[in-house]
Amino acid sequence: MIMVLSSDKPLRVPVLYVRDKTFFRYNKGIKIFLGGGFGIIRSYQKRYKLVHLIDENLLNGNSRNLDIYNQATYHLHIQVEIDKIDDQVLKTLLSYDTRIVSKNKDIIQKVLSIKPRYIVLKKERFEGNEKVRDLIIEKPDKEIDKIKNTENENDPRTSDHRIFVYKKEYDKLPNELKPYIFGVLF
Repeated sequence: MIMVLSSDKPLRVPVLYVRDKTFFRYNKGIKIFLGGGFGIIRSYQKRYKLVHLIDENLLNGNSRNLDIYNQATYHLHIQVEIDKIDDQVLKTLLSYDTRIVSKNKDIIQKVLSIKPRYIVLKKERFEGNEKVRDLIIEKPDKEIDKIKNTENENDPRTSDHRIFVYKKEYDKLPNELKPYIFGVLF
């Protein structure tokens, strides 16, 4: 079952990149520098409830930005995308209440055993039998009927899953399917 928001609009989730304690975004393939340190998180706290981070250092096995997560999770919800990670760094992120986004089955199992509500499964397609609450579906167009079919036909708000998609995919969805999307990453 899929969880939807009670309003017409999904949760907006900005995607930020971080490297060496410096934040940036991409706009049409162009890297835009946002600034360094905790001030960026505070500015996003005023506008958003959740921020999706792609930590380029962490993706390369370097945990130099961990203090950012410790500070940031006091002010808003953070989820960080990872594919491989040291067990101790993973436990540290979870101790900061950082949500973990991954496709890696080993990471997913570890998080499920420690803090099951803190895993976000990222995958290309929705199958309907996922054992996690939150999913980022990269290509929702072809399986959106599967998403609808897992719902209570009378009330799509009675759900076990929250579906997040990227803005470019959300914009392609027909309007009648948009209520099934919980959040849009942009």
